[in-house]
Amino acid sequence: MGSFRRLHRSDEPASADPGEDKPYLAWVRRQPCAHCGHIAPSEAHHSTAAPSRRGASKRGKGEKSDDRHAFPLYFKCHRAFHDATGDFRDWDKAKRRAWQEAMSAEYRWRYEATILF
Repeated sequence: MGSFRRLHRSDEPASADPGEDKPYLAWVRRQPCAHCGHIAPSEAHHSTAAPSRRGASKRGKGEKSDDRHAFPLYFKCHRAFHDATGDFRDWDKAKRRAWQEAMSAEYRWRYEATILF
């Protein structure tokens, strides 16, 4: 069996925040929007359906999920998602949660597929 090795920049300092993953966020921002497909750069949307960085199942206001739960959204889609406007206007909480969980998993899988060889 082949061995898998994770690629990373050795000159990047280790983060004090265990939920922070700067290489992943940089990759996310280079992807097209997960909603409308608008070309990069995108904003990294931190899923509001994921647990907080400190591991709590519920987050406080302004508290982000781990970076690995982020996925790309065009700035207009990102604002519309948070404001529940545009295409997201009729989405209830369950649909928003399910979509975020699916997008988080999809983009984590895509990222892992690009860094493993």
